[in-house]
Amino acid sequence: MKNIGEQRSYVELYLYIKSMEGNRMKMKQEVKTIIFSQEMANTEMEEDYANIKFDWQMDADGTGIIITGYVGHSSIINIPAIINGMKVVAIGDGAFHHNSNITIVNIPNSIKTIGNGAFTDCSALKIVTMGNSVISIGDEAFTWCSNLVSVSIPDSVISIGTWAFSECLSLSEASIGNSVRSIGNGAFSWCSNLESVAIGNSVNSIGDWAFSECQGLVNLSFKGLIPEAGFPESIFKGNLRNLYLAQDGGTGTYTRDPGSHTWVKRE
Repeated sequence: MKNIGEQRSYVELYLYIKSMEGNRMKMKQEVKTIIFSQEMANTEMEEDYANIKFDWQMDADGTGIIITGYVGHSSIINIPAIINGMKVVAIGDGAFHHNSNITIVNIPNSIKTIGNGAFTDCSALKIVTMGNSVISIGDEAFTWCSNLVSVSIPDSVISIGTWAFSECLSLSEASIGNSVRSIGNGAFSWCSNLESVAIGNSVNSIGDWAFSECQGLVNLSFKGLIPEAGFPESIFKGNLRNLYLAQDGGTGTYTRDPGSHTWVKRE
C-alpha cells in the first residue's frame, strides 16, 4: 500500500480513518506517516486521529477524558486537549510508563491531574512542558526518567507526590511553583546532578527525604516560610534546616560549596 500520509488528500485520509474505526491493528500497519496542516488543528479529523493514537476513558462524572495509554511510536508526544468533543482532563496512572521512545511531552492547559507513575521509567524523556491548569503531580509520576534535564512546576500545581521525580539522574534544575503546598516524601531524592532548586512561596510541608542524596545540590532558593513541623531533618544534610529555621533565616537563597555540608545564606 502507498504511504497514505503522502499520497492521499486530507479528505481521503479522513474518510480512510473513519472507515478503519475498530480495526486499530490494521490501521497501525498501514498508516506510516500522517501530517496535519496548521489549519486543521482542533478539527474532527485531528480528534479522530488522537482517538487512534491514545487509549482513553471518561472520568467518573462523565464530563472529561482521561488518557490511559499510548499506542504510537513518536518521540514527541502532544497530549490532545480534546477527544470526541470532550476536554482531556487527566493523564491516568501508568499511561506512558516504561516508554523508551518518548523524548518530549507537551501537556495542554486542559490537563488537571498527572497520575501515579504516568511517565515512570521513560528513559529517553528530556523535556516536559506542563500546561497552566495542572493541579497535582502523582506519586512516582516521573521516577527514573534518567534523561530529564530540567523541570518547571507551574503555579497551578498544589501538590507533588511521593518520589515524583526520584532518580532523575540528569535533572540539573527544578523550579517549584508558588501554589505548591506540599512536596512528597522522596520527591527529588537521588537526583545526583540536581544543582539548583527554587521553592515557591506556598510550600508548608516538605516530606522526608525529599532531596535526599542530591549530592550536587548547591543552590536553594526559598520564596516563603516553611513551618518547623513541615521541615524534617531528613531533607538535607548539614546545617541547612537549622540555618533556615533560625531567626535570621527563612526566605532567601542558600548555597554551599560542592562536597561541603555547610550551607550559607546569601540573601
